[in-house]
Amino acid sequence: MHTYSRLGFIFALLSFAVAPQNAGTSFSYDECNGNMFYKVKPLTSYTDYVVVIAAAFRDTIGENVTLAVKTDIGVPGPPTNIRFTAVNESAVFVKWDIPSHNAGPMAYKVTVLQARNRTSSRFMVHHEYLVEGWTSSELQVPCLLSSWRYMVTMTAGTIAGNSPLAKSKPVTTLPVIPSAVQNIHVKFVPSEYLAVRLIWECAPEKKRNGHITNYTVKYTGNASMTMTVGSFYPEDPCTHPHTVYLPVLPDEKTRIEIWANAEFKGDEASMVFLAD
Repeated sequence: MHTYSRLGFIFALLSFAVAPQNAGTSFSYDECNGNMFYKVKPLTSYTDYVVVIAAAFRDTIGENVTLAVKTDIGVPGPPTNIRFTAVNESAVFVKWDIPSHNAGPMAYKVTVLQARNRTSSRFMVHHEYLVEGWTSSELQVPCLLSSWRYMVTMTAGTIAGNSPLAKSKPVTTLPVIPSAVQNIHVKFVPSEYLAVRLIWECAPEKKRNGHITNYTVKYTGNASMTMTVGSFYPEDPCTHPHTVYLPVLPDEKTRIEIWANAEFKGDEASMVFLAD
């Protein structure tokens, strides 16, 4: 910048969004002709400013010339304070704080991640959503598995680019009644004249809908009995079929009912067999 004592300019920059910047800045040139410029920085993206310029000679200031300008669209900051809560057994609700500065017309990319299995800490992409609007700050995500872990990652984006990635903590959807056990059958044991072996498998993992802690077996034949089978913490891994021996009388019809117990009593499965 050249020091100049005869003719100079008074420069002011006003922002509609923030306090005045560089107000009253003076500068001068050796020659008052041609294109003159003055670089002002830093400024905020996508913000309205008013530029005011006046010629000055010693203690005299000339008429102001003003120009309204808007800075270009910029890259936004990331959304913050992501809150991720379970609404029910199949939906979660996501809320976040919008970036502190409006960098321009913006949208949010929300990626929902689903745990690979019930006990896994690894996640895979389940679904992606695009939420339009700079002031948007919430999203409800439906059609999820019951009693399953999810989390979200988010970016805010404009035509200038995307913000750094932000992510939530994992949350688990609410449990419901577990599905019925499957592949229920009996095997007769020749050496056990008055007993049969009852075998079943738990429901597929995505239909368990809760942490299975034990099973209830109820059978009715020559006698009626109800028993609790198994004790699992925090849940049945369901890696092998389950077996229990039941007393029977030969040539007698027996009815079996069995269900899983989790946070709720599961659906019943049943069968009827005739003892040899």
